Amino acid sequence: TVGDPLKDTAGPSLHVLVKLLSTITLVLAPLFI
Repeated sequence: TVGDPLKDTAGPSLHVLVKLLSTITLVLAPLFI
């Protein structure tokens, strides 16, 4: 994408990691609250 060189190089793996982290956070959040 234009104006986003970081997304082109490390985009896919980073996106998967972020999705995984957010999912884990959503699942574990009720346990900590």
